[in-house]
Amino acid sequence: MSTETTENTNLQDQAYDLLLEKILFNEYEPGQKLSMRSLERELGIGRTPISGALGKLEQQGLIEKRPGSGTYVSKIHFASVVSAQLVRSEVEKKIMRLSFGLMCPDFIEDIREIINHQEAAIENNDIKELMKYDDAFHEKFYRIANHMQIWKWVQDINMHLDRYRWLRLNAENLDLKEISAKHREILEALENGDYDQVLALTDGHNKMFTSEKDNVLREYIEFFN
Repeated sequence: MSTETTENTNLQDQAYDLLLEKILFNEYEPGQKLSMRSLERELGIGRTPISGALGKLEQQGLIEKRPGSGTYVSKIHFASVVSAQLVRSEVEKKIMRLSFGLMCPDFIEDIREIINHQEAAIENNDIKELMKYDDAFHEKFYRIANHMQIWKWVQDINMHLDRYRWLRLNAENLDLKEISAKHREILEALENGDYDQVLALTDGHNKMFTSEKDNVLREYIEFFN
């Protein structure tokens, strides 16, 4: 592979990461038109790498190209949100069971530290950090179970769910402390060796993503289709 090709690939990956973050965190709102000239100026990256990144985002259903009109951020498919939540919930039950036999004091402390970071993010009202450590909490169990490949697969189907999570966490009247409190309950059950309770709490926690859908849809109805 030539140096020029490698550079373009790296720039495409960089453009993809930047665009993905802006879509997931609603900096580019659902339905918003994207101008290539504006993207080049904003990202500081050339047209060719950005075009490649947009192609990948289109394959993932995050943008759509309308003939004769332009490129737009896709609206959030709520059916995809529900499907992703269902898959994640069922997979994590199995992951939790696998992790039980591998749990050790060091892993318990790692989980406690993640929750501490979550609580700090909540105190600072830092939603990006909260999402980061919410993901880290769940990822830790996949890591303990030695199934990081499954975690990567789950992340790949979570795109619309993550967009929904961002809106949910920014919705009015949501008690963010409830999220870390649920994680504390899971940690306590782990420390007590009450694995049935861990599974029940994990299932309930995952379903929190869509339990407040009416409030989220009412507040952000224009972002969904």
